[in-house]
Amino acid sequence: MQLNNDLGIADMADCIVVSMRPDLGDDGMQMLMQALSQRLVHGRHHAVLLDFSGVMLLDHHEFRQVCKLAEVCRLLGATCLLVGLNAGIAAFLALAEAQPGPLRCFIDMDDAFAHASRLQGEE
Repeated sequence: MQLNNDLGIADMADCIVVSMRPDLGDDGMQMLMQALSQRLVHGRHHAVLLDFSGVMLLDHHEFRQVCKLAEVCRLLGATCLLVGLNAGIAAFLALAEAQPGPLRCFIDMDDAFAHASRLQGEE
């Protein structure tokens, strides 16, 4: 397992797992996008799992940034999976009619890893 501790990035089971921080901000999101892009270009990862279990609040702007990150992953050949949104964030995003774009959402990491394995098996 390879780690990038500053941004909470780890390589696990042919996937990249990112522990999303609640205080990332625009600059941090840009750094994360660059780090993920480099890993996807130089590696053989087929999925990126964004773990939001530690995030209690997420506004519409931040969610759009996450969707842009997912689109970058898709363009570089990886599926982006959003994991562990709390019920309050999910309700807010639904009420705000936020469009998830290429994101698939999962309750826990086990379901997300199982989905990523199925995707890899289909290739």
